[in-house]
Parts: sequence; structure tokens; C-alpha cells
Amino acid sequence: MAYMFDDYPAQQIIVAILVCIAAVTGLLGNILVLVAVGLSRKLHNVTNAFVTSLAACNLLTCLTIPYHMATILGDPPEKLGACKFFAGVLISTQIVSLITLTLIAVLRAFLVCGKQSTYLKIYTKRNVGVMIALSWVVPFLAVFVASVTRMAPLAFNEKYSICIVETSKSGVASLVAGIVVGLPSLVIIVVCYSLIFYFIRKHHAEMNRTLTSLNGSATQKGSEAVTDNKTSHQHLTNPENNHHSTPTKKAARRKRSFAERNMSERQTKVNRNLFIVVCAFLISVLPFCIAIISPNINAAIPWCAVLLMSNSAINPVLYGFFHPYFKEVFQKIFTGKFSEIPMMPSVVSRLASNVHSSPGVMSDCTHTKSCDNYL
Repeated sequence: MAYMFDDYPAQQIIVAILVCIAAVTGLLGNILVLVAVGLSRKLHNVTNAFVTSLAACNLLTCLTIPYHMATILGDPPEKLGACKFFAGVLISTQIVSLITLTLIAVLRAFLVCGKQSTYLKIYTKRNVGVMIALSWVVPFLAVFVASVTRMAPLAFNEKYSICIVETSKSGVASLVAGIVVGLPSLVIIVVCYSLIFYFIRKHHAEMNRTLTSLNGSATQKGSEAVTDNKTSHQHLTNPENNHHSTPTKKAARRKRSFAERNMSERQTKVNRNLFIVVCAFLISVLPFCIAIISPNINAAIPWCAVLLMSNSAINPVLYGFFHPYFKEVFQKIFTGKFSEIPMMPSVVSRLASNVHSSPGVMSDCTHTKSCDNYL
């Protein structure tokens, strides 16, 4: 007997509730990311250009979810045109999101592991704009062409009770999408973050060796100074000079301890964020990619789709709340301290100043050390 999602009403309700939770969370989170970027020029850099595109894409995905939930829990849609439209938007935005995540991974790999000159040549304003534009145009165009040519016609899918791809063609379309987009993106993202992780570990190991060597030299010099002081008649007659050796060793130890602690904290934070990014991507995307290219596991696809849709809610957390500058702007927004948002655009800054009667904020990138890759 062929699998039909309608045959499992309890499953339909649970899936609908989970997807709606993801939609509401993603809607609020992605709007917050877009507002934060609009309010602070401190967030205007290359990476955040892709993050903003990702937030817009995920926001569009979340806006289509109520329509799809209505088709899952209710009757098949009467207007086929609306069904095709929402199906096209849902499929296209998922592909855009996957491509954007891949572009972010490649960007970070170039930024961390590559030469700065190469990075600056590739990620110019024009090139970044072209990348973002193509990441949107190509998926929407591909979905449109596939539907028009009947390779993957957009329609109401009776098997899963959702507007996506015609039932008779959904298996082949999913297989092609998984092989052409899903798995390559997955491989690229894992490889890029693995390279970043390896590079950071190697870099910190080199820093640790260099720091140990420098501190060893400083300690040795301090010991030599102590020996010279003990044999010097001038120091014997002038005891006030004997204090120089102890502060030298203490200062070296303090410097080493402070540097090692900072380096350890930095390494732990970077490794943690990389681990979270990769794990979240694998958990949300990998099951769906495997499900759509594997035969005879139709019953797992709705649950894998829930994980895939939850990626729209997870992304703002990963690329927003874990970013210190985003976190700073979010805190100002939540507390209503808009006039304290760093590097606010001049028009918004004047409005905030008028409302809160507080001094203006910086608007020049040269006033902060955090203007890397400023666009």
C-alpha cells in the first residue's frame, strides 16, 4: 500500500504544530536580524551581507508556511495558481538558503585560511552583489523552468498533502535536487569548516610555541640578571637595585598567564561556534537530503522536512546571537536604547536622539576597530 500523509492525522497535526513554531520563531528572529543590520552600520561587512540575504530568504520561507499548513490540515486548495506560487517560493527559498550557507562557509574559509590580498580581490562590493543576486535568481529561475517544462511541475502533492511538486514527479525531482544541490552544499560546508578548524588549531599551536619561547627567553634573561647582580660589587653597596629581578620574572609570568588565558578562551569560543554551526546544519539538512534520495522511506520525509524548515529559525540564532556585534545591537533594541546603537545611520540617529534626548552616536567607520571588510 502506497504511503499517504492523510492516513496519519495525528502525524499531520504534530508536524503542523512543529512547523508553525519554527515559522513564528524564524519570523521574529529574521526580522530582528534585518532590523539590526538596518540600524547599525557597524554590521555592514561582507559576511553580514550574506547573513542579511539569508535572513531575508528565511523570512520569505516563514511567510509561506501558514498557507502550507492550511493545505496539510484542510482540504486541497481550490486555486491552482496560488498553490503553484507558494510551492515555487518554498522550494526556491530552501535552495537559496542552502546556497547562501555554502557561500558563507566558503567566505569564512577564504577569510581565515587564505591570503588577505586574494580575499580582497574576490570579495569586492560588485562581486558580493553578483554572488547574492545569482544565489536568488538561479534557484527561482531553475524552479520556474523545471515546472514549465514538466520536469518538476508545481502542484498539490496528494502523497504529502502540500503544494510542492506533482506526486508522479516528486520522487525524481527530489532525487535530482538532492544530488545537484543538497549533497554538494553539504560537502562544501563540512570541508570549509573543517579547514577553518584545522587552521585555527594549527595557528594557536604556533602562537603557543612562540609565546613559550619568548617567555623562556625572558625568564632566562631575568635569571642572568639575578646572577650578575649577586656578583656585582655595585649592587652589594646599593641594595635598592636588587628588586629588579623579581618584578621581571613576575611580569613575565603574568604576561604569559594572561596571554595563554586569552588564547585559550578565544580558541574555545571559536571551536564551540564552529561545532554548533556544523552540527546545526547537519541535523537540519542532512536527514532531508538522505530521505529524498533514498527509496522506500516516504514516511520519514515529513519529519525530515520539519528539521529542514527549522533551519530558517536556527540561522538567526547561529549568525546573529552568537555574533558579539549583533548581540550588542539586539540588547539595545530589546531595552529600547536605540540612541546607543553603535554607528547608527545619520537619519535614524537623529530620530533616536530626538526621541530619547541623548547624544549622537558614531557614524564613521574610522572611529571603531571593528570595521573589517566594511562595505
